[in-house]
Amino acid sequence: MLSRGYLHIAVNMSTSNIPALTLDEIDDLLYFTRANEKDDLQQTINEVAQKYGCSKETVLEAGVDPESKNSTLHYCAANGLTGMYW
Repeated sequence: MLSRGYLHIAVNMSTSNIPALTLDEIDDLLYFTRANEKDDLQQTINEVAQKYGCSKETVLEAGVDPESKNSTLHYCAANGLTGMYW
């Protein structure tokens, strides 16, 4: 696990029990990841996890753009933000 003061979440890429997020929730997750807004991202993840009664990891798994199929992992990798995700 990398440690640089970023959000640390290990991800299990299973497909069971992944909630259907709203487009606004997905947009927020992707934007905050892409923009390296770790505080806003963490707050959004917490709120969405509480809303759907799921883990933070599951929220990140569900954060996939329905058209491009880009995910929070995609934006972390594209921007070199490995510490944001792990």
